[in-house]
Amino acid sequence: MALDKNTLKTKIQTAFENVQKTKIPADPDKVKVTQNEILINLAEELANAIDAYVRSGDVKNVKVNVKLDVMNLSEPKIKIGTVDGTASQVENEYGNIE
Repeated sequence: MALDKNTLKTKIQTAFENVQKTKIPADPDKVKVTQNEILINLAEELANAIDAYVRSGDVKNVKVNVKLDVMNLSEPKIKIGTVDGTASQVENEYGNIE
């Protein structure tokens, strides 16, 4: 799925709107605590929005080189070997990779 910029924008806007809605206490001694809580909540909402945005995207057209240990059972003795190549090359030669 492609990255959804509009959803990210909406979540960021909502995070800032939540800051605006927060009531500042009348007691001056509690203002500092409330301001700190507001910053913590804002940071958490922004981090969650960005995390969801980044994780929602699919990675495409990326070649990954893999090195697999494979067993060759065609000989009487088990041989352990390695295969170098991209995932699709290995899959073509050895079947599905799970």
